Formats: sequence, structure tokens, C-alpha cells
Amino acid sequence: MLIRCLPLFLAPLLCFAQSPSLNYSSVLGGTGFDRIAAVAYGPDGTIYVTGSTDSKDFHIRNASQSSCNLSANSVCHDIFLARFSPDGRDLLFSTYLGSSSTDDARAITVDREGNIFVVANWANSGQIAISRFTASGFFLNQVRYRSPNETFSAAYAITTDAQNRLYITGRTSEFEVAFPSGAYQRNIGPSSCPVQPSGFIAAHAFIMRFSQDLTLERATYYGGGGNDIARAIAIGPDGDVWIAGETSSTDLPMVTPIQSANRGGAQSCGGGDAFVARFNPDLTGLRFATYLGGSGSDSATAIAINASGAPIIAGFTSSANFPAQSPHSGGVDIFVTQLRTTPPGIFMSTLIGGSGDDFARAMAIDASGASYLAGSTNSSDFPLASPYQSSLGGCLPGQPAPCPDAFLTQLSAGGSIIFSTFLGGDGDDQALALALSGDQKVLIGGEAQSRNFPSFRAFQPVAAGAAADGFFSIFSVPPPAPLAVVSAASDSIKVVSTNSLAALTGYDLAPSFAVTPFHGFDFSPAGTVLEFDARSGPVRAPIISVSPTRIVFQANLPVLGPGVNATPFRLIRNNQVLQSGVINMQNPSPALFSANGKGNGAAAAVAGPLTATKNSTYELAFACDALSSQCATSPITAGAIATPRVLYLYGTGLSSAPSPASAEIGGLAVQILGISATSVPGVDEIILALPPSLAGKGRVAVRIVAGNANSISNLVEVEIK
Repeated sequence: MLIRCLPLFLAPLLCFAQSPSLNYSSVLGGTGFDRIAAVAYGPDGTIYVTGSTDSKDFHIRNASQSSCNLSANSVCHDIFLARFSPDGRDLLFSTYLGSSSTDDARAITVDREGNIFVVANWANSGQIAISRFTASGFFLNQVRYRSPNETFSAAYAITTDAQNRLYITGRTSEFEVAFPSGAYQRNIGPSSCPVQPSGFIAAHAFIMRFSQDLTLERATYYGGGGNDIARAIAIGPDGDVWIAGETSSTDLPMVTPIQSANRGGAQSCGGGDAFVARFNPDLTGLRFATYLGGSGSDSATAIAINASGAPIIAGFTSSANFPAQSPHSGGVDIFVTQLRTTPPGIFMSTLIGGSGDDFARAMAIDASGASYLAGSTNSSDFPLASPYQSSLGGCLPGQPAPCPDAFLTQLSAGGSIIFSTFLGGDGDDQALALALSGDQKVLIGGEAQSRNFPSFRAFQPVAAGAAADGFFSIFSVPPPAPLAVVSAASDSIKVVSTNSLAALTGYDLAPSFAVTPFHGFDFSPAGTVLEFDARSGPVRAPIISVSPTRIVFQANLPVLGPGVNATPFRLIRNNQVLQSGVINMQNPSPALFSANGKGNGAAAAVAGPLTATKNSTYELAFACDALSSQCATSPITAGAIATPRVLYLYGTGLSSAPSPASAEIGGLAVQILGISATSVPGVDEIILALPPSLAGKGRVAVRIVAGNANSISNLVEVEIK
């Protein structure tokens, strides 16, 4: 008797998320050129921004250095550091920091105690400098390092670990200071790159570890015979140190690589491939390293490590054959790639971009594994989703079109775009930095040449001069919908019964929609696996259907004890854990299918005789409108003494219910004539008598009690003539 109800519960449930919103946006600068290069959140939610300024009238408050250090010809080009309230409205302190030469801040981090560390390229990039401040802006100390050839050292990224130790990375032609003994690579080897007419010489990547007071503890170089630049750094859950960047070296040290050769080639010691490398916390051993790229130029600009210890790398590529599941869109595209290190492989790799040039400059990930990207694009067809700004902002007079805008894009853990927007005005605008708060606020910062850059609740609504200003903006971007496991018959029921049909709902659960045949199950449709922890070990759940927002499966697990049992599960794709959670199980726990598939409204039921003959007639208890997809009760006939009629209901968690189960229709106790499993595993049929006393009752509720008062099904409706 199983008719017409199966497509209703197999239809994927759409996942509606809150809309992202712009909470704040402001430019920041004086009458000169200003740029925000890095942003961070403090432990108390306050906002830190740093960068460089040519403005002698930059906003200064409670400063450690209240005026710009001018060059011999009275030119200002200093670092600045500013702290704002969590909403961005109030400037708490702001200070210059610099020398009489050219100084550029590149990165910032705030440790767990609120200490602020700014890394900069000091004095025309001849040396790197790390400066430490208290949370209130008091300057504590600074260390500097330089190479014999002062123009070829630069720091690009900084982070702290759980012990408040500081790590920085970048490139250098070799520092004057000797690295500590035991370093993985203590000295820079010979370079195959010739000195260019510009004076350029090849450099190696480096990592340096400092104590909280900026004492150098450990360090290493990392490079081959070409030019190697580390642009990003992150610390894994195990304390290991990850870096990513770009290299022209064809002999970069590799360990269990996913890609063992530089597919981009040396390209005159420029360009080449991206690379990813993993070191132990003491920087004495290389645990993993790989090239990543195609035949064009590829650069990794950001790296983050998820809760499972897997690295996610972002950057940009001109390679039409970059290793990704999505096609190259032309020009320069953004890439986001998640690696699997055991065994080595690519878990997810996607390209993002339009017909122009698109550059990712910064990235962060949240607890769900969703990633947030910021950068610049001049593609009018850049992929958008629920955008705050849906088109490029335009160009200033005399600027050749198209002019780039900043962008912010949110991706699910599986690489699907959740939210994406332009942010810019009538000039060249680019985001250079991004930070994520604990309450899902995304802070981006960068450089805005636009005279009409979008402002909202701004500290400084408009630019102060004709040159570029810095900008920082705050978006509230909700995370993907959380995972929930419910009965497949009713999304209102949070506890499922053993061997019943259940549904996992969330976001990006599977790469596509797939349905397995009703005569059997698939354990990995569309490459998607659900694995549960049972007493005997891991158990894979048989699956009926998958979609990006819903997986319908059979909870083929024994209940381990009385009451509600929380059983851990893992959602796995390509041998990588994508998400995890628990399934709450209780035996019994009945649920009835409704015509709309949501567990309420008209029952997915049929009325007819208990024993069929060639003259038998059946009545559907519901009718659905094909255009609106709305379902309502359709009147059915109650039985008579001479011609008894019954109601065939379908649900899950019914056949495993202990005897005696009981049923009510319209508050009237009715006889259960049978409960049995159907040909579809996990789907049960229950047959209720329709006594003559129900005639004329109209629309009434049906419920099942499966053996005890705590195991009551959802209510569905039937209408009695």
C-alpha cells in the first residue's frame, strides 16, 4: 500500500540562513596616502588596524609616537597602529611608529594576554622589525633583523601559538644574525638565479620563533635554488607550523608531496608554483611539503588550519590547469584548496573568479570549517551570493576600466559559495586583510582610492585628501546552518528510533543530489559516507538519498541503554571528515509522514478496506496543488458496520515499538489492526480502524503512542466526511 508518500519525504529540505549584513564601514586617513595592511581582533573584541601613512595629519590619540618621523626632505612615510571599540565607532588610541625612511607595516597579531605585535618592513624594506605594544597602546620593545643586502628582506605574516610564542615568516637573501643550531635549514644555499639589472637577487623563505618578550628562540630557512617567498603562516592544533607562498625553485625540499614537481617552471626566477610546508614547533624538522599549481604563475597568499588539522590554502593563479574541480574563468582566478595529509591528497579545490583578474589577499576559517576570503577583483561577472553590493563601483576620471573593487566571499567547508559581495566605489579599491571574531563578525581592511567608498556608522565617513585612504568594514555573516539529525518523517522530532529512517540536515552535506534504488541502499552515494560509533566499532549508515542540504539514511544502530542515547557520527567525503555531531536515539520513537514532508498538516495516508477485492476503492487522505506544492486534507469516509474501512498510515520507528502501542483519531481511541515494515527499509506501515463513530468529525488529529507516554508521534491530520 505504499503509494505517493515516498517522493514527499525524499524531496530535499531547503536550508534558509540569516542574511549577511554590513554593520560598519569607514575610511581612515589624512591628506596623504594611507593604507590598512592588517587587521586583528583583541581578546575583548576591540579592533586593531595597522598599515602605512604619508599623512602628517593622520588621526592620532593617546600615542606612543605623536608625530611622523620625517625624511631629510620632510616626507612622511611611517607605520601607524590604531585601536577601535568593537563597533568601530570610537578611536581608543592611535600612534605613528617609524624611522626617517620608508616603513611599511605588513601584519599584526594579538596574543591571549592582549599584547599587540606588529611586523613591518623597515627603512625601505632593508630590514624587518617586530614591535610589541600593550593593549592600551604603550610601546614595550622592538627587534630588527636585516641581511647584508638590505633591499631583499621582507616579512609578510605573523601569528602566535597556544604558549603566546610568536612566529613570523617572509623572505630574505640571508640575515646577518646566525640562526640557532638545529635549524632544519640553517644557511641559504647557492642560487641558480642571476642578479637582475634591477639589482634583484633570489631569496629564501624563512620562519622565526620568538618568546613573548621578542627573544629569538628558533628559526629556519626554507628554499631551493630559485626564488622562494613565504606569504602566510598558521599554527595547527598540534602546534606544528605551516607556511605557504610561491617558489620558482625546481628543487624545493619535498616530504610526501601531493605534487612533486614545479609545474610552473622557474620562469626567470619569478612566478612558478605555490607551495605549502609543515614544520615541527621547534623548526628542526620538515614534516610535509608540496608544490601546488599549474603551468602558469601561482601564489599562495593565505593559509588556515581547520579543527581536524587539515590546511586550507588560498591564493591566485593564472594556470588554466590548476588542480581544481572547477574550471578556470580567464585572467587571474582565486583558488581555495584543502589538502589531506594522510594519505596525501587534495580534499577540495575550487577556483573563484570572473572574466577579469581576481586576487585573494586574506582568509580566515570558522569553527564549522567555512572560509572567508577578501581581496580585489575587476571582474564584473565575479560570482556573487546575497550581495551587499551587486556591481563594480566604477572608475575615477582618467582611470582605465575596469577598476577593481574589494570583495568578501564566504565558502562552506565543501567549497560552495554561501555569501559573496563587491565592496567599493568609483576608484581602485582592494581588501588586504581579514579577521574573524568569536561572534561571527568579519572585519576586512585595505586601501580605497574611491571618493565615494561605502560608509556606514563610520568613524570617518569621507576621505580627507585626494590620495588613497585606508578602510575597514565589519560584516555580520552567519555560519552555515548547524547539523541536525531528525526523523525523516518529521523535522520537529529530534530523537530517532533504531532501524528507523532519519535525516541529517545542514549545509553542503553532499556535492549533488542522488537517490538510491528502493530495493537497496548505497553506503556512499555521490562519495558521501555517514559513519557512526557503535559498541563494536565504526558503522556506516545505509543511505537512501543525499543532497547538499539533506541526507536520508537508516539508523541501523542498536540503542545502547534506556532513555536517550547520544551516538557520535562523522560525515566523510573523499576520506576526509567534513563535519561531525551526535544522533540522539531512543527506542521506541515513532514519527508519521505528512503530505508536505514536514511532519505536520495532512497525513500521507490512504483510506480503504482492510482486505482488497476487485471492486475495492481507496481514498487519498490528502491532495496537493502542483503549482504551489501546497498539500491539504482530502475528505475520507469512515467505516460502517457492514463495510469496515481502515486508514493506512506510513511512518518510521513504528515496527520496532513494543506492544501494546495505541492510537487516537480526533481524541478517540481506535484499534491498531497491524504494524509492519514495508519494502523500503526504515519505512513502516500502521493500519488503524475507522469506526462509524468518526463520521462527520471533519478535520482531526492522528497520533500514535508507541508503548510508553514518552514516545508519542508527531500529530498529522485527516478529514472525516
